Amino acid sequence: MTPKELSRSWTISSYNEKSKNQLDYFINENRCNVGSRAYLFEHATNKLQKLSIVKIICNLDDMAAYNALPEDTLLTGEDLYNADTSAEFISDNACYLVWFNYVN
Repeated sequence: MTPKELSRSWTISSYNEKSKNQLDYFINENRCNVGSRAYLFEHATNKLQKLSIVKIICNLDDMAAYNALPEDTLLTGEDLYNADTSAEFISDNACYLVWFNYVN
């Protein structure tokens, strides 16, 4: 898989856009479950890292609860869910908060 291939059919969440430190997270919305594969592309190193999903919170499950989450939910969730990294995804279908672990 390459970032270009992933961007064709996977949902992307980018951080530090248009900088050398840009990070692009990719999830497959059709297979977005705990244990599912995801990817992180680090522009600075030109490296595509495999990820495994450890926790997902989706706005479609409970919109009011999702909207009431504090701003630091991703960061506090990394400790709570023992995750290596996290990202928020906003697609045409739903909004997701997703926590990941790196896969070797």
